Amino acid sequence: VPTAGLAVWPPVDAEPVPLDDVYGRAADRGFVYGPVFQGLRAVWRRGEEVFAEVALPREHHGEAARFGVHPALLDAALHAVALGSLNSEGTGRLPFSWAGVRLYAAGATALRVRLTPSGTETLTVEVADEAGSPVAVIDALASRPVVPGQVRAARRAGPLFRVDWVPGAPGDPVDAEFVPVPRGDVREVLGAVLARVQSELDGDRRLVFVTSGATTDDPVAAAVWGLVRSAQAEHPDRFVLLDLEHPDDPVPAALPADENQFVVRSGQVFVPRLAPVPAEPAEPPAFDGSVLITGGTGTLGRLVAGHLARNGTKRLVLVSRRGYAAPGAADVVSGLTALGAEVTVVACDVADRARLAEVLDDVPDLAAVVHTAGALDDGVVETLTPERIDVVLRAKVDAARHLHELAPDAHLVLFSSAAGTFGTPGQGNYAAANAYLDALARHRRARGLPGQSLAWGLWADTSELTGTLGSTGLDRLRRNGSRAFSAEDGLAAFDLALATGEPVVVPVQLDLRVRGDHGVPPVLRGLVRAPLRRTAAVDTSVRGQLSGLAPEERDRVLLTLVRAQAAAVLGHAGPGAVEPGRGFLDLGFDSLTAVELRNRLQAATGARLPAPLVFDHPTATALARFLAERLGTDTAPALAPALAELGRLETVLAPFTGEAREAITLRLRELLARWSTEPEAGPAADIDAATDDELFGVLDELRTP
Repeated sequence: VPTAGLAVWPPVDAEPVPLDDVYGRAADRGFVYGPVFQGLRAVWRRGEEVFAEVALPREHHGEAARFGVHPALLDAALHAVALGSLNSEGTGRLPFSWAGVRLYAAGATALRVRLTPSGTETLTVEVADEAGSPVAVIDALASRPVVPGQVRAARRAGPLFRVDWVPGAPGDPVDAEFVPVPRGDVREVLGAVLARVQSELDGDRRLVFVTSGATTDDPVAAAVWGLVRSAQAEHPDRFVLLDLEHPDDPVPAALPADENQFVVRSGQVFVPRLAPVPAEPAEPPAFDGSVLITGGTGTLGRLVAGHLARNGTKRLVLVSRRGYAAPGAADVVSGLTALGAEVTVVACDVADRARLAEVLDDVPDLAAVVHTAGALDDGVVETLTPERIDVVLRAKVDAARHLHELAPDAHLVLFSSAAGTFGTPGQGNYAAANAYLDALARHRRARGLPGQSLAWGLWADTSELTGTLGSTGLDRLRRNGSRAFSAEDGLAAFDLALATGEPVVVPVQLDLRVRGDHGVPPVLRGLVRAPLRRTAAVDTSVRGQLSGLAPEERDRVLLTLVRAQAAAVLGHAGPGAVEPGRGFLDLGFDSLTAVELRNRLQAATGARLPAPLVFDHPTATALARFLAERLGTDTAPALAPALAELGRLETVLAPFTGEAREAITLRLRELLARWSTEPEAGPAADIDAATDDELFGVLDELRTP
């Protein structure tokens, strides 16, 4: 703790600075602070130094004990400089980065602050309590200029994201089968990968699907990644994706164990992380020429058409399978016409290349194409077929490829889905199609052609694609941190995404406070810090809870577990909503929610559970009985830590050879000899005569449950 503080107060030789309704003036320029944040009470200046007094409103004093420094109080400590920098254009400065932060005391309700310039854009901040005793020091606080429009745009549209590839952690030896993915027709390749995934669902092997170009500009390889991402979400720890720079590159011998997607470039392993895309305030696009919108009479197509018409686009061509016969098409046309647009509605299946070519030939001065058309045929990976993949590929992939080839000079905006980025359970075919679109946009840009893919999250306006989700599906998305775009927010994100110039943008509303049903997915670890893991004094796992229980009490605990997890999957408040003897199908389970329940129970128990779990054991009572059998006897929990340690020991010893191996072997013989003297340890007459390989074989046997 520093000996100096801010005991002399007000500071000697400092001149008071009138506040003159500083927060009112800030609000007039677009910076609105709520009442808790209006903590600035007095300001003094002495040369370049600024001194300030800040305080929390009395009704919020009780909150101060929850924090090192209450965030509103810390923010107010900086207002003397930040608000003082507001000029007539409304430019102010907001905190950007912090360095050298040290906290000495907690729970203050009022502070004395000294701000001293330490660079062109940085300050040193000293913070003391009302008696002048040190509370905190910040060696270097950097700020950046901000205009109100940036704040409003960010608040309205939400952040945009992209997938960055960052260096992976040191790897572990790979215990899996590597499966090279062939190049060729997208349907043939996806069919082959789907068949391999389905053939391995009942096994224990991990499969590593090896591609080249999936994360750059090979749409077929990217489609494989979309499909397998959904399989990963449905069957955790079974499938891995690996993309090589060149097809003939060697696969790495080690990969980070807690990741499931990798690229290898110049021998280095990289892993995916979702990262924010900086977005400046953007004006809505006004295309000088005709804009063709596929799915133009659908929900998203109508929203985009109206947005473009309101902002100056004069000629709109709305293409859909039913054309003017689509429900509400006449109302769409009259509304767009009232906005001053010339509107043409055309019936066309955009997967029909010849018909699409005819339509494009009739469009005068084509400036842009917005491809919103799509189709769904949802199902978990076990139920997918090549035919169900084809339904989705026609509307998304075939149409996008035709538009790419037939309209090379138009600005092609592909409405993709975040399903291709994250791998949505139950949508393997849809994820494959949308990952194809993302790679197609990168393919166009690599060849100097204009285009972007926007991998959208959920929109609140119900469409033909989202209307089938139901309350259970929406609850699942919310539990995993997804929030829906309102029409206003979605269109604002559309403007921002086009202005970024990025070939692939992920506009998605994320609630980063939500950890999801299975923790933080690896792709989100750059945005969400995993909670600090602390050593637990008590084993709180399901196995730990069962240890030593009588059979009837063990059955009760497992039945409660099953009912609670089933209730969570269905969106019920508690286990009471799940009757023990009632069938899961009668309760509302389908193939996707059955997979989700299996994954929840697998994570809770640590046991490998079969894919058709819910259908083979169709009531909570039957499923709890199966879990009791699968988890085994009470000795299993006690063995698990020891077996895990033996596994780690084997990994540590593997590199040693020669004299070092002989020394370790001698020590292991001593340990085994001591172990053999314990009661019921079994005969050990041959231990002293055992060879090195035999001793390591014993370790393997001990490690195997």
